[in-house]
Amino acid sequence: MSEPWAVLDVKPGRYFVGVWFVSGGKRQMDWMATLFRDPGETRWTVRSRFRYYDPASKDPHDDKDERSNHEGSIDGSEQEVMAKMDYVANALVTASGMQLDYVPMMTDDAEAIIERLRSKPWCHVKLRERA
Repeated sequence: MSEPWAVLDVKPGRYFVGVWFVSGGKRQMDWMATLFRDPGETRWTVRSRFRYYDPASKDPHDDKDERSNHEGSIDGSEQEVMAKMDYVANALVTASGMQLDYVPMMTDDAEAIIERLRSKPWCHVKLRERA
């Protein structure tokens, strides 16, 4: 892959439904997922990652935390795929005792997406220029 992999990869025209974030409790980990569709596509893309905190990490971008990245696609209406994502996120909450923070997007406006996430203490956005 020529570009670094990111759960939240904002591109022109990419329509985001939302961001799911599960964290807290006694676990030293979190889970983040996004659901989006690119222009002309009929299937939705799900990107998620688990992050396991390294006590030596002082910066979320220092690559000390262990991450496992996942990507897949699902069919359905926007409401159907949202329900599927809610099911997965709530299953993680039930199994782990952590809490869910859902940020609705329903937009392809990059500035609106970043603005909605800016207030979240768990969101560490790293902007990069596109070639």
